[in-house]
Amino acid sequence: MQKQSLVLSAPSDALKKALLRLNGHNFGAYFSKEIDRVVKDAFKACKKDFFDTYEPSDDEVPLCALALSNYALSEIGFGCNISLVLCYKDIRGYNARDFAIALEESLSTISSNFKVHILEISRLFNTLRHDIELKSKFCTMRYICASKRLYKEAKAELTRVKEQGKDEFIRYHLNELKPYDDVLLLSQKPDLKSGYGGFFDYERALMLLNLEGSAKENALKFISEKEYSEFVLASEFLSSCMSALRISGGNDSIESAFLEPASRILCIKEKRELDVRVLLVAKALTSMQRIAVYSRYLLRANFASFFKSKLSFAKLRGAKASGDFYLIDNTIFTPLHAKPKTLISVLKSVNALSDEPFKFHIESILYFKHISVAKYDSSELLAFKKIFYRRYSFWILKALLDGEQLFGLIKPMEHTRHLAQFDNYKFSVDEYSLMCIYHLENIQDSNVGRLYDELSAENKALLKIVALMHEVAKSQGKTSATHGLQGANIFRSYASKLELSQTSTALGVTLIKNHSLMNKAIKGEINAQNTLNLISHIGSVEALKMLYILTYSIVNATNDGFYSSTMASTLRELYEGALAGFKSTSDKS
Repeated sequence: MQKQSLVLSAPSDALKKALLRLNGHNFGAYFSKEIDRVVKDAFKACKKDFFDTYEPSDDEVPLCALALSNYALSEIGFGCNISLVLCYKDIRGYNARDFAIALEESLSTISSNFKVHILEISRLFNTLRHDIELKSKFCTMRYICASKRLYKEAKAELTRVKEQGKDEFIRYHLNELKPYDDVLLLSQKPDLKSGYGGFFDYERALMLLNLEGSAKENALKFISEKEYSEFVLASEFLSSCMSALRISGGNDSIESAFLEPASRILCIKEKRELDVRVLLVAKALTSMQRIAVYSRYLLRANFASFFKSKLSFAKLRGAKASGDFYLIDNTIFTPLHAKPKTLISVLKSVNALSDEPFKFHIESILYFKHISVAKYDSSELLAFKKIFYRRYSFWILKALLDGEQLFGLIKPMEHTRHLAQFDNYKFSVDEYSLMCIYHLENIQDSNVGRLYDELSAENKALLKIVALMHEVAKSQGKTSATHGLQGANIFRSYASKLELSQTSTALGVTLIKNHSLMNKAIKGEINAQNTLNLISHIGSVEALKMLYILTYSIVNATNDGFYSSTMASTLRELYEGALAGFKSTSDKS
């Protein structure tokens, strides 16, 4: 049993080799089989101890060992609690309860991770019927060993349990997965197990989808085989990633100290000169985003009756906003079975929506995702450009990002999806860049807000495009000192596709090339007295004003609380000093 203990409780070489051999895939299934073997061996040892030479067959022992929760899904990771139930039948001649207790004690000596429930079959229904959390564990159950006959009885009892208070049970778990009217942004330090889009979201979705028939069959009513495969593969990667992090000394969260060893275990290789730590975080965030979206969409679709609107038919018909979009309670809904025709038609419908800060419900995100585009043409790009002229662009751009269309429309940015950036950044490059637009549209500093309101409609739109693209050169193998210049060149090329004017293009190039100047200055990297350096780089009062506003959005998007009153005062002082320098230069000329 000592060898088995090491396999389950310590980061052994055998586990590392298994992860390497599997190339980071299906480790949960491998590890579940290893645990099954341990449980089966422990059962055989107990049976030998209890019956000696009079051993009955496995099926004649009135006990069965059943896996629960993520162990039942064969997606358990190293270091996780191993939930199982020893279900027995109280028959006088067998002392089945004593057998179950002995088996539990045997398993606990092998690993403290075993969390064993001992239940008599006739008490299973009453034990589970009113305990939602325990009932949830049992809803995903898998046979391991011992009596198959008793397992059939346990399945029949579990069917009764599932029917008891079924609607209340479903509502409880649907409520746990809120919100459905927004896909949340993902922190770069997520909890891979219980965080938003974590493994528990996948497990909860599978559990509910399995309540009536096969989870896969219910899922395929609303998504494709390819999408379902993405959903499952995302869960497999998270399971393997959690195991690799634990084996490396970490836990279920992304901590920089354990990323490199975990990356080696998962066989992640450098790509485009990107650090393996960056690639690991990107894969983890991609997996979590897919789980977050698919789990909520599938439950929304399969349990549509639990989400019925209280609006009358007439009011629902009146809520139709544009195309397939309906605006209800400040949220854009799309009928579940609506099929988008073309991207240009969807973009035109989006531009016809009222200019309000509405969110997009989860089925609208899948509606965007299901738009099939062979090639993005100029008409689509020009329709896309109109979004930046709206007072509120953020929620539309976010829906396009979550629906995997945004970076088809901004091709130069596609490599930034979930691209990790360290040094105090809360979000990955893509979501951080998007948050810059959010802060432009929700300015809290009255001085910055006044300057933004003074901008022309064209310059407001330009500033949003610049905010979205100012880090476009990240991951291109450029240093922080040169990525502004590289980004400016990328922007110049993309600006021609959007048919921006030469004036706007030149202004955008200046802003992206110098987007970090003011931020560095207020950190003390550039002497605040040397405002002439800032003036020489910026070249005009309008560019200075826009850089000031852009810097405000960049600082706020970096992390919560970065934009303090002290920083606001320093930034304003730097802006006013540079502005005075421009006026002085103008007076002399």
